[in-house]
Amino acid sequence: MRIFLLFFGIFIMGYTKPVSSQNKAIAEIISSLNLSESKQESDTIKGWSKEQHIIVLIDNMNRTDWYREELPATVTLLPARNRNEAILLAKQHFDKISAVVGFCNSEILQLANKINWIHVAFSGVERCVSIPEVINGDYIVTNMRGLSAPQIAEHTIGMILYFSRGLDAYTHAKSIGIWANKRVYNPQKLVSIRQKTLLIVGLGSIGIKIANLANNLGMKIIATRNTNNEGPKFIEYIGLSNELKKLIPKADFIVNALPLTNKTKYLFDKSHFKLMKSSAYFFNVGRGKTVVTNDLIEALTNGDISGAGLDVHDPEPIPQNHHLWKTPNLLITPHIASRGDIERKNFWLILRENIRRYAKGEKMLSVISIEKGY
Repeated sequence: MRIFLLFFGIFIMGYTKPVSSQNKAIAEIISSLNLSESKQESDTIKGWSKEQHIIVLIDNMNRTDWYREELPATVTLLPARNRNEAILLAKQHFDKISAVVGFCNSEILQLANKINWIHVAFSGVERCVSIPEVINGDYIVTNMRGLSAPQIAEHTIGMILYFSRGLDAYTHAKSIGIWANKRVYNPQKLVSIRQKTLLIVGLGSIGIKIANLANNLGMKIIATRNTNNEGPKFIEYIGLSNELKKLIPKADFIVNALPLTNKTKYLFDKSHFKLMKSSAYFFNVGRGKTVVTNDLIEALTNGDISGAGLDVHDPEPIPQNHHLWKTPNLLITPHIASRGDIERKNFWLILRENIRRYAKGEKMLSVISIEKGY
C-alpha cells in the first residue's frame, strides 16, 4: 500500500502544472477588484472559432510575445500602438478579424464585420456604446471595470481631507506669507470627518472602495445604486436611485461616482444642490456630464454649499477663460484620479487574461451591458 501511495504521489507531482506567479497575480487582482465573470463561455459567442485574428493594444513589441505565452497556436495577434495602426490592420485583415482589444472605433467595426468581441481600455464605455455599429450590432463588450477603483478612492479621500482640514485655506495663507493660527487668520472652521455622513451616489466598484476607506476613518456611509439595496455591511443604508433626493439632506459629504448614461446625464442640477446642507461638500469622480456645471458654479458662488472637488468636468479639458477657474471653494484636478503605479501593471495583466479567456473559450471578465451603458 505504501509503495502504491509513493508511486501515486510521484505521478501526481509529475503531471500537476505549477501555478505561475502571473496566474497568482491575476487571481489576486480578480479577487481584490471583485471582477465578475460572464455567465457563458466565450466559445458560445456568435461567430467564435478557434481560428482567431485579434487586434491588440501594445506599448512595445515585447508585449505581443508576452500575450502569446498562454495562447493556442491558432490565434494570430495583430499588435497596434494606437488607433491609426489599429485602423490600418483592420483594412489589411478585414475578412479575418474576430476581436479588437483596446480600441472601440466606428471605422474599425465598419471595415471588419466579423468582429464579435470588443475590449474597451477604460472603465467608462459611454463613447463605445454610443457608436451606431455597437448599438445595432451583436458584440460582446468588456472593459476595465474596477481597475482604477483603489486609486480613485484614495484621491476622493484626499479631496475630502483637503477641505475638512483646511488645506485649501492654508495653502493660500502660505502663498501670501501669513501664519494662519486662529488668532491671526481663521479662514474656516476645521472639522473632523469622524461620525460625519458620506453619501455615495453610484455604489459600483469605485463607490465601494471609497466607502471602505471612509468607514475605516470613522465615517457613517449611506449610498444609492440603480440595481438593488445590497452591499457591504459597513454601509449603513443603501437606497435605490429614486431615493437620492431623500438622502442628500442627510449628508455632510457627497461623492458622485455615477457612470454616464441617458438617465444620469446632467442629473446633479440646481434642485439637488439646493437640498444639500450649506456646510456640505460635493465631489465628482464619475463623469463630468452627470453635473450641470453652471448650477454647481452658482451653488458655490452663492455659498449654498461649502465646497466641491472635481476630477471630471464638463467641459473637459476646461478652457483657460472658463468660470470654473475663478469659482470659490473649488478644487480641480485634471482627470488623473485613476493614475497610480500599481494600476498600470494590473492593466496589462487584465488585458492579457481576457485575451487568454476569449482564445480558449472560457468565461470573460467584466462584460458590460450595452443597453445600460455600464
